[in-house]
Amino acid sequence: MEEFEEARLTNKVAAFKACAASIRSAKDGKSAIINEEKEAACTWIGAPSPINPMVPGLPKNLRPKALDTILDMMISEDAQIMLTQTIIKRDSLNESEAVDETLNEIDKAKETQIQQKGQYSRRYDYAAEDVERYSRQSYDGDHKTFRHSLVARIDGATRKEVNTLTSMLNFNLNGQNILTEQPFGGHLRSIKAGLPTNEIIEETFTDVQGNTVAMLWPARNPIQLMSRKGVLLGFHSDARTPLFADFDSDDFKSKHFAVFGGSGTGKTTAELYIDYNAAATNCDFIHLSPKEDMGTSHLNAIKALNGQLLKIGDGTEYDPNPWMVHFDPETMGESAAARRYAYRRTQVSLKKNIEFLIGSNFSTPMRAAFIATAKATYLKTGLVDKKGNPLNIHKWKDGKNWPSYGDWRKTCQEWLRDESKKSKWPSIQALLDNTEEMEEGNAWDWMDNHNTFDASGRFITIDVSGLEDGVKEAVTILLMDIINMRLKTPSPEAYRKKRRTILTLDEGAALLSTPNQAKYIVKLIREARSGKMSVCFDNQDLDGAASILPVLKANTDFILLMCNMTMENVEEFGKEFYFTGKDKARLMESGKGKYLLLRRGQKIPGEVVLTNKMKGIFFGETNQESRAGVCISDNYEIDSRVIWIRDKGLIASNWITKLDDYEIEGFTTTDATSVMGGSGKFPVWLADGILNESGLIDGETEDHWVTCYLAAGELCMAGYTDVKVHNWGGQKVEDMPDITCISPSGERIWIEYEHPGSHSIGKIESKKQKQAPYCDVWICLCQKANYPQVKAAVGKPFCVMRGVNFARFIEKHGIKKRVDISSGSEQSGARTASVQYDTYQEVPIDA
Repeated sequence: MEEFEEARLTNKVAAFKACAASIRSAKDGKSAIINEEKEAACTWIGAPSPINPMVPGLPKNLRPKALDTILDMMISEDAQIMLTQTIIKRDSLNESEAVDETLNEIDKAKETQIQQKGQYSRRYDYAAEDVERYSRQSYDGDHKTFRHSLVARIDGATRKEVNTLTSMLNFNLNGQNILTEQPFGGHLRSIKAGLPTNEIIEETFTDVQGNTVAMLWPARNPIQLMSRKGVLLGFHSDARTPLFADFDSDDFKSKHFAVFGGSGTGKTTAELYIDYNAAATNCDFIHLSPKEDMGTSHLNAIKALNGQLLKIGDGTEYDPNPWMVHFDPETMGESAAARRYAYRRTQVSLKKNIEFLIGSNFSTPMRAAFIATAKATYLKTGLVDKKGNPLNIHKWKDGKNWPSYGDWRKTCQEWLRDESKKSKWPSIQALLDNTEEMEEGNAWDWMDNHNTFDASGRFITIDVSGLEDGVKEAVTILLMDIINMRLKTPSPEAYRKKRRTILTLDEGAALLSTPNQAKYIVKLIREARSGKMSVCFDNQDLDGAASILPVLKANTDFILLMCNMTMENVEEFGKEFYFTGKDKARLMESGKGKYLLLRRGQKIPGEVVLTNKMKGIFFGETNQESRAGVCISDNYEIDSRVIWIRDKGLIASNWITKLDDYEIEGFTTTDATSVMGGSGKFPVWLADGILNESGLIDGETEDHWVTCYLAAGELCMAGYTDVKVHNWGGQKVEDMPDITCISPSGERIWIEYEHPGSHSIGKIESKKQKQAPYCDVWICLCQKANYPQVKAAVGKPFCVMRGVNFARFIEKHGIKKRVDISSGSEQSGARTASVQYDTYQEVPIDA
């Protein structure tokens, strides 16, 4: 009882401390003190500039991930961020009056400038055009206008933690052209406005449209992401961020996925898109298509990749022989045990093939008779003995030496004349009766062949559209068996070196419709996983889909549900998945190539975005013009401050303000580690041909060159000037660092980047001694891997790790510039005083 009472009192104390029982302003006005235990500082986000009301607090093209940027600022366990969003809907009359008032203010500002300077800024015309356009959209009912306020409150145990988070928040939002302001002496008022009271802060309000309100709604789910690299599946429909599937990552356990979509949803194009992108990431792909009209898309894609198109069932050399043991010494090894395994595995595959061909008529006695006659047929070839040991292995690779269904039928007829086999006669006769279609001139006669089926190419499309139902499924499973045996690896080392294969089974989900087939398919996809193959199950028939979903959920990492569904389709999937009203609306949304990606309880809206090159290959479309022999494509816009780096040969995804086609002419997409922090890597584009034969760029390694220009780009974006990168060979002497620039406060900053293992401690120290006297601030940028060595060489104050520490450094020395572009608040001005005396002797980045 005593322990229970103690726990109750502890909970009461915790609950009390969580409440703002006592709030007072700090003496310097830079924060508020809550319960005499923690400090809190507020930031007004998106409020219009008090210096120039024509400068909007929020950019016209606000990125959907702006809210995620705020929430991702949590880097301390002892601090937290709370957001208060206030929205007031304008009625029609009030909205009209607000538009008229804004237009009058713009006219007055124009007149004032004309009187003072004889001319006015064209920005006023642009602002007026935006106001008129928004007003028209509201009148037409496309949008509604709201008065909007967003206040961030940062609580921390110490002033240092609060200041650190506040600085990072301002830096990241200002980089997205979102204005911020710290209310010097007004934190208490801001906190009160964030509590459930009627008090608001008029200065924080700005007029926005409904979509902006939704983007900044603090209770919405964050923008969901898949992997940061791997096979591109499409783009997030809201955030326009790429959705990758990294099948080699431990986050993907089964390595397989499924696609559901009816006719006309863009399902086939989506699968072809995934195949094409898999090839771009050095994967192989095999696509089994059952459609009678594959169209030119498959044919053109295979042709563009120099792949193979194999049509099954036409009586050509492409027809596989189910009896041939497909053995590849390079992938399976040279041992007799490996060949014995391949032979026995082929026997299992053959047994399943005949079982699926005959269907429900296949009985247990027939199975026993088939096993016996098949073994006898194999023994006639002299390629195996009674125990399955390999013989004459030099003949194994030629299909002519292996038996066929025709040879097996001859064995069956021989046994019918052998009195010693009389007990099996009824079953053998039943087998012959059920395989009459294999006789010459009948529908299955193509199965009687001695071909050497070659499925060893990197990119293969197999057309099984000419096969009848039932046979199509049996052949698909047979092909999976053959492919699995081809991909088997003899050792972990061989597994690591081999490329991943994406096998797309068009209409493959139908294979799970019967328990017998489903059980064998599950076995096959587990084998596929061990052979570094990822299987895509496709299903067009949405009716009754719920019956196969449990098997797919247990054996896939994610499922794509193509949009354009009917309510009945949605309800069918709703038997297995929980859908909100928003999810249902998404699934019934019209348009091709749109989907809802289901993974680990997340529902991510995505869509296929074809590049101009893909449109040209798949559909023969083109959206480019030629000027003087140069292919021009206006498919992206980049921040003007980093155009010079683009011209050097690098584009970072966070510098792009508009991207309609992720393939940029003259550039190849890759990934790089961000110099500003964040998990994993992010997309960048390198100019074609920029890497020489030795893998160097301007005499530097790719990591060194890319890191230096990424850092230079971030400096430019933060308002630094005279930013230059000095490549090896261009530096001439060691006295010149990798990067030089001028900070917004006028400091001459020199930055040297050290890649792990590139120089000794003594060499790094020598660089500092030679370069530091010529600048105000000198630092050595490094990675986590070589941080101890660099710190030992130059000292902790001069050592800045790539990532969050470098972001803090840029923010710290760019703080004066940020004051100029935000609101000129007294608090921001006061904070500059703490950094204006920095010299090259010390750079305390954590201050």
